[in-house]
Amino acid sequence: MLPEGVDVVGAGVVEAGTNSLQEDVSSCTWEILVPGVTPVELDAAIGRALDADSLPIRRERKGRDVVDDLRPSVLALSCAGPDAHGALLLAELGTRPRGVRPSELAQALGVELGLSRRTCQWIERDGSRWEPLMAGAAGAAVVWERAS
Repeated sequence: MLPEGVDVVGAGVVEAGTNSLQEDVSSCTWEILVPGVTPVELDAAIGRALDADSLPIRRERKGRDVVDDLRPSVLALSCAGPDAHGALLLAELGTRPRGVRPSELAQALGVELGLSRRTCQWIERDGSRWEPLMAGAAGAAVVWERAS
């Protein structure tokens, strides 16, 4: 049983002897609503983040506060335009050495984020990149609509 609001939109068979997704996925792409900001304001926050040498944030790890630099894991950020309640942020976030959560990205950007939807998990190997479980556009649209 999954928590309320979590829907499975894709599944696949994993062949014996293959790595887990956690081992293979190198980055994830996210669509994130940023309420109460204009695309111009979001573009400014994105520019500051991408121009920064480091994006330090505080995280709790094993019961103690640590400061981690998110900048190496922030691979791409862009504003996809206005939303009815603010702006839409597109983000590609690395998973190594540790994955970046949208809430941590919000802390680094200095904004509050609304609903977040992971749209892709990318595996890179031998110069190629692919999504192991691409959700159909229709299924993803239904999930996004339910989350709104």
